[in-house]
Amino acid sequence: GQNEAKTDFLASRKFTELLYGPRHPLSRFTRNNPIATLSRTDLVDFHSKYLKSTNAKIILAGNISDKIIDNALAIFDKSWQHTAVSAPKPKIVKANSHPEKSLFVLHKENAVQSGIVTGTIFKNTSDEEFTKLKLLTHLLGGYFGSRLMQSIREQKGYTYGISAVAQENEGIRHMIIRTDCSIKFTEKVIAAIEDEIRGLIEETIEKKEETVLTPAE
Repeated sequence: GQNEAKTDFLASRKFTELLYGPRHPLSRFTRNNPIATLSRTDLVDFHSKYLKSTNAKIILAGNISDKIIDNALAIFDKSWQHTAVSAPKPKIVKANSHPEKSLFVLHKENAVQSGIVTGTIFKNTSDEEFTKLKLLTHLLGGYFGSRLMQSIREQKGYTYGISAVAQENEGIRHMIIRTDCSIKFTEKVIAAIEDEIRGLIEETIEKKEETVLTPAE
């Protein structure tokens, strides 16, 4: 598909596979054109089995009066039976992130841009520690005036945008940094990212950055 031509998509897909492991459901991406393998019969069978009124739930929310409830019951009388049939669920494989290498290069012929995705896993962190790591990640690349944006976009002009986010999914707490740049800046961007991470570890947070972390009164 069109995404296959985008370097940022290819980089993100590879990073996800490394993060969760190749067999995890979150690492599964459609390739080529899976719709072409479906027939009309497949769609009709799926619709008749799962997308029908007897497989639905009625939920009323808000300022609900007795009249509204009576009207709903009149539409769905006693002859309506809820006989739910659950759609097949994929087998869940435990996330397994142990890449043997720290740098992966996906070569794309005639590409003019590099899609860069880097990150790390926060292992054995408490909730309190993870909260602090999320705040530091926000300073690193979570807003327009972040360290990554100021250094790599504003000062050096290597990219139009770069972001960093700390998040948790399937029990894995991790940080992801994403950006795109001209292929001539690829190595310089990677080096600049490393510099900013090192600075975040070694340098004191500036007063103006503290205001970003302090809720407004």
